[in-house]
Amino acid sequence: MLAACRRQGATGPTLQPTLTTTPRSTPLPTLAPTLAPGSDENPVRMTLMEPGGAARPAELSRAETAVEAALLEETGLIVDVELVGSDADSVAALCSVDGSPDAAWVSGLGYAAAAAQGCGVPELIVERGTGRRVSTTETVVIIVNDAFEASGVGGLVGETFCRVGYDDFYTWLVPMLMLQAGGVTDVPDAVDVADVEALIQAVATGDDCIAAGLTAADLDRFGGDAADSVRALNRTAAVPYAIFMVSSQLSLDTRARLVDGLLDMAESDGLETLLDQDNLVRVSADTLDDFDAFLRSTGIDFAQLGS
Repeated sequence: MLAACRRQGATGPTLQPTLTTTPRSTPLPTLAPTLAPGSDENPVRMTLMEPGGAARPAELSRAETAVEAALLEETGLIVDVELVGSDADSVAALCSVDGSPDAAWVSGLGYAAAAAQGCGVPELIVERGTGRRVSTTETVVIIVNDAFEASGVGGLVGETFCRVGYDDFYTWLVPMLMLQAGGVTDVPDAVDVADVEALIQAVATGDDCIAAGLTAADLDRFGGDAADSVRALNRTAAVPYAIFMVSSQLSLDTRARLVDGLLDMAESDGLETLLDQDNLVRVSADTLDDFDAFLRSTGIDFAQLGS
């Protein structure tokens, strides 16, 4: 048996190739040049929480202007200093995707919320006191009426606290963290009082509240005779003073100039009005280790809190 292939004949005319237009590239639009931070068109923005106390608006405005002028002289950078109403405002701005400031002075809790969200790098910390009394932290204690039998914060479940206000840093926010760290998760009932002196007096009498939180310095300063009727529980917290955080998006050169400039003007009147500092020191690798450990002991998600 033989197999063979038969040649097929052409079934139609061969198609001829046709010419097509060669596509040409379209030039991309010219990008606007990136403006250097610290220029007239792109000033470095630095926020601070408006200080309490007796400082008047005019005095604060003069302090802002003085700090801006001093930073320009020390660093060559144009810096816009902005006072904000609360620490949360600085954190929200520092962590925003669009229009965030380049730097911010924040409290210990502000640092916790910003750091948890990766919003900035701590560079400087306020130092207060002189000689052997110099410190970068404020000690917060919880006091109770002397007749109260509990020795730890666990005995405060169901008891009433006195505070200066629901947003007061040392008499409410930090003490609530201390309760969390001690395993007390329920927020206690609270009674607002006029000031720290009234707070100590209220705990001493035990009529309105049995416990309160405040700084050890304020207990010594305002305790008076009432201090004999209160005692501090054995749990304390060392909370850092204001911390200077800088956006990691700023160049290392700009960050270094800002930090060096602030260090050089650490004792200026304008900065002291805004920060109430005796000195500024650099944040080293272990400066905030103890405070970070305290924050972890609370079990609070500070990234969620900051958002």
